[in-house]
Amino acid sequence: MPVKFTLTVLQQWIVDYFSLNTLAIVLITFGIITFVLTASYYLSFKSAESKSASIKRTGEILIAVIIITGLELIKKLLPLIPNSGISDIYRANSAIVLLLIVLFSARQRSVNIVNYVAPPLLLLLEIYPVRSLKVSFLFTIINLAFVGFIYFIRHHKATIINKYSYYLLVQIVFGLVWWINIWGIYTFDLYKIPLMVIELVGYMLIIRSYQVTITKFARNYEYMSDEINIDPLTQVRNRLSFNNVAAKLFKRYSNTGFSLDATPISMAMLDIDHFKKFNDTYGHVAGDEVLKHVASNFKNELLKFDSTSQVFRFGGEEFIIIFRGSNSEQAAQILKQIQRSTAENPLRLDGKSLPVTVSAGVSQLKPGDQDFDDFFERVDRYMYKSKNTGNNYLTVENKVSKVDL
Repeated sequence: MPVKFTLTVLQQWIVDYFSLNTLAIVLITFGIITFVLTASYYLSFKSAESKSASIKRTGEILIAVIIITGLELIKKLLPLIPNSGISDIYRANSAIVLLLIVLFSARQRSVNIVNYVAPPLLLLLEIYPVRSLKVSFLFTIINLAFVGFIYFIRHHKATIINKYSYYLLVQIVFGLVWWINIWGIYTFDLYKIPLMVIELVGYMLIIRSYQVTITKFARNYEYMSDEINIDPLTQVRNRLSFNNVAAKLFKRYSNTGFSLDATPISMAMLDIDHFKKFNDTYGHVAGDEVLKHVASNFKNELLKFDSTSQVFRFGGEEFIIIFRGSNSEQAAQILKQIQRSTAENPLRLDGKSLPVTVSAGVSQLKPGDQDFDDFFERVDRYMYKSKNTGNNYLTVENKVSKVDL
C-alpha cells in the first residue's frame, strides 16, 4: 500500500510539474523575481551612496513598492495561464520565495517589516475565521516562534549566507512554516508540503547564484568607482569627482527651488603655503607626504564637525571642501579649526618636524550666481587673497583675517 501510494504521488507530481504550463509559470516567476531583485539591489546601492535622509527614505519606499508590485504581478499573471490547475500553488510558493529574498536582500529595516507583519495578518484574516480555538492557538504559537525566527535571520544574515548549510536550513524552515500556514487555510494533501519546500529550495538555489553574480558586479562597480573618483595619493576625492558633484549640486539648487537660506551650501578652497619649498628642500617624496598629511588632517577634522562635507584634491597642492547645509560663516568656523590643527600638528618625517600651514577662501552659493563658474571663481579669488596676504590666512566673503593659533 505505501509503495502504491508513493507511485501515485510521484505520477501526479510528474503530471503537475512537467508540462508547458508549468514551464510558463516558472519563467514568469523567475522574470518577476529577477526584476524585483535587480531593482531592489540598484535602489539599495544608490540609497547607500546618498548622504540625504530624504533620498534614503524615498529609496526605501520605492523598494517596498517594487516588492508589492512583484507580489501583485504573481497574483495576477499566474491564473491567466490556461489549464493550469496548480497555478494557485505556484503563486503561493512564488510569493514565499519573494518574501525570503526580501529578508536576505533588503538592507532597510522598514522594507523588512513585510516579513514581520505577514504572519500575524494571515492568522487574523485567514486562519482564525476557519479554524477552531485549539487549532488557532497552535497556529498562534507557531507564528510567534516564526516571527522570532525572522528576527534572528534579520540580525545574523551574514553568518547564514556565508554557510550554505545554515542558508539551506533557513529556507526549509521558512518554507515549511508558510506552507503549514497555507494548509491551515486551504484543504490539500499534506504530501504536497514537502514537495513545495523542495521546489522553494530549488528556486533559491538558482536565485542564490544570481545574487552572487549581481553582488560581484556591485562590488566591482564600487571598486571601479573608487578607482575613478579617488585620488590614489591622498585618498580623498579627485577633480573628476568634484566636477560631477559640483554639477549635480548646482543643478539641484537651480532647478528644484531649494532655498539658499534654509539649506545653504558653501565651498572652500585651501592651498598649502610654500609647498614648492618642501619639494625643493626635501624632495618630491617629502612633498607627497605633506599632501597625504594635510588631506588626512582635513578629513579627521571634518568628521568632528560635519559628516556631510566632502574633501576633494583639486590639483597640485589645492584642495576643495564642499559644506552642505552650512553658510559661509558656519563653514569658516570649521575651516579655522582645520587651519589651526594643520599648523599645530607638523609632519614628522625622517626625524624632522616639518611645520605646514594652509591658506583658504570660502563663500556660499548665492542667488546671483548664474552658473557654477561664478561660484567657483569667487572662492578661488578669495583663496588667492589669503595667499597674497600671508601664511595661514582665511578670507570669508572677501574679508581676510589671520587664523590665531
